[in-house]
Amino acid sequence: LAASDQVALDIQLAVVSARDGHLVIQETYAVTAPAGSGRVEAAVAALEQAVNEAFARFTTDLGRAKEGAR
Repeated sequence: LAASDQVALDIQLAVVSARDGHLVIQETYAVTAPAGSGRVEAAVAALEQAVNEAFARFTTDLGRAKEGAR
């Protein structure tokens, strides 16, 4: 991916209930973000953008999972 000046993030996130141990949610999030250049600083900024997007999606999905459990 370095030649295309993009960062790719593939992360699996899960939440387990502390109360009863059941799996509340487990999802994999794949995000790519443009780095704009091949510089390390640009890659770090793009990775931060990708992580923020993945966690935003996860937070939304977690809210939906909690609503569905009610």
